[in-house]
Parts: sequence; C-alpha cells; structure tokens
Amino acid sequence: MSKVGCALLLVVMTAMSFQTQAFWFEVPSANSTLSNHGRVDETGHGLDPANIDLLVWNIYKGGLLGWRIDLQRYMQGRDVVLLQEGILNNDMRAEFDASRKHQYTFATSFVFKTSGHATGVVTGATVPADEVIFQRSEGRELVGFSPKMVLINKFPLAGKKQDLMTINIHALNTVSWKKMGAQVLNALRVAKDHDGPVIFAGDFNTWSKKKEEFLKRSMKRAGFKEVIFHNGDERMYVFGRPLDYIFVRDLRVKTSGVLTDATGSDHKPLSATLSYE
Repeated sequence: MSKVGCALLLVVMTAMSFQTQAFWFEVPSANSTLSNHGRVDETGHGLDPANIDLLVWNIYKGGLLGWRIDLQRYMQGRDVVLLQEGILNNDMRAEFDASRKHQYTFATSFVFKTSGHATGVVTGATVPADEVIFQRSEGRELVGFSPKMVLINKFPLAGKKQDLMTINIHALNTVSWKKMGAQVLNALRVAKDHDGPVIFAGDFNTWSKKKEEFLKRSMKRAGFKEVIFHNGDERMYVFGRPLDYIFVRDLRVKTSGVLTDATGSDHKPLSATLSYE
C-alpha cells in the first residue's frame, strides 16, 4: 500500500473509532470514577512491613468460569491485591462487597453502554488506604478508542512513618510504545515524590520489543527492580514477551511466583512476599 493509501486508511480507522466511541462506552466524571467495596472489620495499625503478601492478576472481566473460585482461593492471606480488568457486574460486585478481609477501591476506565457495567482496575488491602489517586490514560486504544486506567493507593505500615504506595496499571494495548510510555511516565512522576516503598505492577501490555525495552529502562532509571519468578515463568506471553510484571522500590523480595494452576483468566496470577526494613 502506498503512503497516501496508508494515511487514508489511518484517517478512516480513526473516524470509525470516534464513531464507535459514541455507541459502545462512556467515560464517567471524575467524581464517579472511584467506588469502594467490602470493608475491613479489624484495621489494626497498618500492614506488617516485614511481611507484605501481594497478589497481581488480570482477571479477564470474569470471562472464564473459574474466576470466582480462583479469586477466593488466592485472596487467602494476601495483604495487598492488584487486579486488572475488573468489572462491576452482579457477580463480581457481590464478591467485592461481601469481603470482610479486604477493602477494595475500583477505578473505572469506562462503562459499557449496553450493560451499564463499569470496567477498570481494582486495588484491595487488609487496611483502608490513606490516599487514593487515579489516572485515566490520555491516550486511547486505536481499536475501540477506549482509555485505560492507573490506580495509586497509599497504605499505612505498622510502626513506620512512611506509607506503602501501590501503583496498579492496565496499560494501553493497541497503541505505539510512546503512548503506552506516556501512561507509565505519568505514574512514575507520582512515585518520584513518594517518601517510602512502592509497588508498581499490573498488565503493561508489553508485546513489542520497543514497549518492553522502554518499560524496563524507565523502571530502572526510576529506581525500581523487576521481580523475577523462579518457579517457572508461565506469565501470559504475546509475540514472545510477557505482559504482566511486578516492580518494587525500597522493598526486599522474599518470595515470588506465578500461580500456574489458575483457570479463571487468560492471565496467570503473580504473587510476591515483600518486606520493608
């Protein structure tokens, strides 16, 4: 195809994306983006800094039958949970609302017009958050024109003046590495000003060499270390590259693994036990 033909195709696809946007989803106002679910009956004095048990999982909007069983099983004993592709349909909303071990914050990327169900990222913890910030992506998917979400929470640590910051990301997918990179950098700017440990994890959609290289380079420059999975890396791979990561700053990794027996999503959950000393 000629350069002119490629340009015309891009214009047509962009126009179709704008038209599609008007039909299939809507973006909520800032005041309607966040919602809280579940509650913590025993809040204590904060997370145990010597033992922070983490779960990270793209839950695939509950699209596979085993998601509820897997979620209930893997939530046991977790201090912090970062989920991507959550959806507030009847089943998943009920699961979050019924929790008395974790309090969840749901950050809506967008709402499906046909069902009225919100989808986005979800952060849960055994203590309430001191602060919550969301960043809806400035970029939009080329296919469908929908945004993606970053959710930033701060949680108290028992006996520490510093909070634990968690950054839960579902990165843009059908875009250039530059647009995906802008989403990551916006979150890193918040982390830069945080005096305390940070977990930055989720589905980064790093299916291209440029995306993967940009992510690892940017995280290293920002002082983060990649968590390595030694039990056999069975994360979701696309074009030979993993999509899901855990990065940490000022935290020691005690254990880590991929929960390979999960059947409730096309992604495998990631786990890590961390400490801040």
